[in-house]
Amino acid sequence: MQLFFPIYDGSVVDILPRNVGYEHPRRPEPWIPAFIRDTLAGLGYMHQHDFVHHDIKPDNILYKNAPGGPVFVLADFGLAMTEALGGGAFGTIPYLAPESTRHGVFSRESDVYSFGVTLLEALGFFHQQEAWYEVEFWRQKLLAYSGCGENYQDTVLMGAAEPRAQPGHARVQSLLDYGIVPQSLCCVLDENPTSRSSAWAAAIALKGEYPEDESGSSSRITTCLQQ
Repeated sequence: MQLFFPIYDGSVVDILPRNVGYEHPRRPEPWIPAFIRDTLAGLGYMHQHDFVHHDIKPDNILYKNAPGGPVFVLADFGLAMTEALGGGAFGTIPYLAPESTRHGVFSRESDVYSFGVTLLEALGFFHQQEAWYEVEFWRQKLLAYSGCGENYQDTVLMGAAEPRAQPGHARVQSLLDYGIVPQSLCCVLDENPTSRSSAWAAAIALKGEYPEDESGSSSRITTCLQQ
């Protein structure tokens, strides 16, 4: 089977904020509400039909400027499968959920976590490469963001299916633990998959934190690409 997409303007990678060093993120970009709404709607539709994507990340979310604002769509379904076919830790390591890298379990809830990490990048709080940096870098980032974190240690989980991923999980969790990101993001980033929201419910919860604004989202994306 082949899937054909219309031409889009780029992927979310092209418009991610480019924070330097320990610079605290500015206010969210105007396109964030549409990104949350459209991406979670796409995931909700897949999950409603018992499919999981397995590789949610900025590269696999496309956008197109439109008169009413940007439209975002999911792409790259090469790893997608029905949930009934079971798991396996497929996907891109920094975006995988804890249960995927620890136990090889992948589900709708794991897709939601991958979206959560992608949202952290879109908000400017985290970059996937930071999962690989030395722990001292992360301590300094926590200190710069919150004034706390001098005693932070990466969690080491013995026997994990993918040991390299464990520091990334701990660092994402620390953004919640130190109050650096809104607690509403727990609905997509809770380490316990049974405590995460469905894609549909997460869209509703996050809309309260990032309400839609009618002004200028599309033009802001164009400006980012021209810089």
